[in-house]
Amino acid sequence: MSLMDTIKGWFGKNKGQAADLTDKAKDLANSDMGKKVEDQVEKQAEKGGTVGKAADAADDQIDKLQGTQD
Repeated sequence: MSLMDTIKGWFGKNKGQAADLTDKAKDLANSDMGKKVEDQVEKQAEKGGTVGKAADAADDQIDKLQGTQD
């Protein structure tokens, strides 16, 4: 067995394992658990947007207050 055969064997095994893992990830993403996780991510993103808006409003108020003190 040559070095090239050994290397081809390694990559062939890894390619098959990667394909299996990809299939498992797809199945998980399409499962009920995947949908629950997606819902939670969307909720957290919405909360993050709300926090960002509140921070922007606070910055605007600080700028206004600093403008009146100058």
